[in-house]
Amino acid sequence: MTTEPTPEYERLRAALARLSDAPDETLHDLAAMLELMAEPSRLAPMTRYLALEWLGACDSSALDNRQLRHRDLLAVICRMTAIDVVTDLNVDDCARLLNVGRPQLVQLINDGRVWTYNAGRGPRVPTWQLVRDSSEDPIRLLGGPLSAVVAAIPDSASPSLVRRLMTTESSALKDAAGRETTPAEWIAQGNSPWPVMAILLRFLTGNSDYATPLLFTRRLAG
Repeated sequence: MTTEPTPEYERLRAALARLSDAPDETLHDLAAMLELMAEPSRLAPMTRYLALEWLGACDSSALDNRQLRHRDLLAVICRMTAIDVVTDLNVDDCARLLNVGRPQLVQLINDGRVWTYNAGRGPRVPTWQLVRDSSEDPIRLLGGPLSAVVAAIPDSASPSLVRRLMTTESSALKDAAGRETTPAEWIAQGNSPWPVMAILLRFLTGNSDYATPLLFTRRLAG
């Protein structure tokens, strides 16, 4: 027995068809991202609250484990899902941008030197890990310290929150001229990964002390 699509589904698909030539693929990606968001969180309630504050959607119900209010849920979904669905790359596209073979990029991912998450159709590579030093230079990965950053990201981390953390200027990270930089810029400049790990762990686990053992694991070697 085939179930007829609901009017709401048809309305959503029709709206996407006016914006894109691949509405079904867009629906699939959106559904996959929402499924990631709907997974039970292992973060403490206060950490989840801080995450929402960081994203600009304050919701007091996060403090007592109830579901998000409707308007705050929509605010978080719009901010998080749309950007990541559009900007993150699949493995093949990322390999082409880096001008490397797919097997080489897969090996980097398996070695913990590139961070990915699965959004339903295979690994997705967030683009905050890529940098171009100038318009004449090729696109490259952030460099060796990226493996330390990857190791500091918990399995339960929201890809969108990680992106926000890595691309937002931090007062704890300043360049030689005293200007605040983003964690991604800090790593791209070849600086120590330690302060970036502390930022990620503080927001993603609620405790930056977890960074200490990570600095001494073989995973970060080289």
